Amino acid sequence: NQYFDGVTNYNDADLVQVAAGVTSSSIDAEMHSGGRITGTVTNAISHAPVAGITACAEGVSGTTYHECGGTDSSGVYEIHALPTGSYKVRFYEEEGYVGHPRGSSNYLEQYYDDKATEGEAAIVSVTVDHVTTGIDAAMHEGGRITGIVTDAETGDPIPYAAVCASHAEDRDALSDRCSDAQESNASGEYLIAGLSTGSYAVWLNHPNDGPPWFDALNYVPQFYSDKSTFETANLVSVTALQTTPHVDFALHKGGRILGTIVDAETHQPLSDISICPYKVGMLDFLELPLNGCDYTGADGQFTMIGYPTGEYRLSLRAYGSNEGIYPDQYANGKGSIVNAARIAVVAGQDTGPVNVELFKIVEGSEPEEKGEEEPTVPGPSDPGPGSGNGSPDGGSGAPPATQPGPTTPRAQPGSPKSKMAVTLSAPTQSLDTIIKSGAIKTSCRLSSAGRCTVVAAISAKDAKALGLKVKKGAKTVTIGRGKVSLGEAGSANVTIKLSGKVRSALRGTAKLKIRLTVTATGPGRKPTGKSVTLTARS
Repeated sequence: NQYFDGVTNYNDADLVQVAAGVTSSSIDAEMHSGGRITGTVTNAISHAPVAGITACAEGVSGTTYHECGGTDSSGVYEIHALPTGSYKVRFYEEEGYVGHPRGSSNYLEQYYDDKATEGEAAIVSVTVDHVTTGIDAAMHEGGRITGIVTDAETGDPIPYAAVCASHAEDRDALSDRCSDAQESNASGEYLIAGLSTGSYAVWLNHPNDGPPWFDALNYVPQFYSDKSTFETANLVSVTALQTTPHVDFALHKGGRILGTIVDAETHQPLSDISICPYKVGMLDFLELPLNGCDYTGADGQFTMIGYPTGEYRLSLRAYGSNEGIYPDQYANGKGSIVNAARIAVVAGQDTGPVNVELFKIVEGSEPEEKGEEEPTVPGPSDPGPGSGNGSPDGGSGAPPATQPGPTTPRAQPGSPKSKMAVTLSAPTQSLDTIIKSGAIKTSCRLSSAGRCTVVAAISAKDAKALGLKVKKGAKTVTIGRGKVSLGEAGSANVTIKLSGKVRSALRGTAKLKIRLTVTATGPGRKPTGKSVTLTARS
């Protein structure tokens, strides 16, 4: 691939001037044969060739250049059309997700030369017009998890359920492996393969009602077993070359929120508006393993599914043609989540229509922030699916986290300041999920009442390659921010929203390293910080 005039990177390209009624001519190109990488993939024990393995060359010299090839029946692959440079080669089976079932075998992902992580991978040099041979891989088999997904009330099997496992000790490294969600899975049985030895949180999103892999069924997403969060999930132990059976799910029907978003003055429907529900008195609902946001169509309508009984507030953000016209706000017309309208949802029932009015930006003003604000205290408890008490994890007795509030108490004059302890969880979302939801989701834990502010940034080199604006001398570019306040020690989810421009830019890459940095502040405490890195892949 190349850009005019004869360069491989977008930011190095010569601009072509175009005027109406005029033809810009001589925009020519001389195509060069790229470099190639070839090798053979075999089973590490039997040494038999392995078909269906994907091999990808990922650029390491500040570029996001990415090309892949697949092994044939002889285990041979070829990656072609590579510019001169240094690469790391990744070998894996396509991970399963709804509409894209993974293979039936059980191989662990690895990097050349027999390395488990990208940081350990050997460098492969490529030159145009040349073939780099002998980049082989011997694939190791992993462990499996099996189970059945049923309806909690009827006991009937739920087909087409894509169940996923996230590694509990390292949520950032090869953490998500998912089951096959094919039509043949009518019995409700699932299989997750290719898992390294360790402990996993197993979860599933809304099951689907079959091809073409959309129109999800109205069940509440769940962690094993019958838990609502990663932190409270019952972990499942996996050993390579063995199968862990009977990791079953009984799903509960959720409530739906239906409505329309219109302009507050003209009452015309608005498209490309994201709607994200926040649960009153508990963690951000986006902690559940699903894309918790919906987008309005041309008719301004939205449908949110799979919500447990409780009260919710709606966070609204404009994208597309409406971006920059409407500020971020909460329904209806509020700038603070604690002032937003509450929407009562009952599991198994529809709530709505919820008609939301969106206010435009007027001379740089924002939606109202002041009013009779609620204190930062636990809100109404949610019995949750299958539980008989108010604990959010379905009976563990853990106290509910607090709803993000506007302020925290001031420190007493003269009191000594101690350092705030903060933990930031590494996200597990794929690049496709981040682009679709327009947000990065992470979790922040504080040792006392305070606020977490999280900044997501990428390197200046990656930003340039994606076509984003980079200030002179900058080493990183911020792509999003998020914050949450806690009224006491505990954890809460942080949603880092991305602009439409950033989301569009991310569609141009297959892998990206995103650095998340949290700053924790609180009354009578010294500010402290911590960082984690998310390697997001499509």
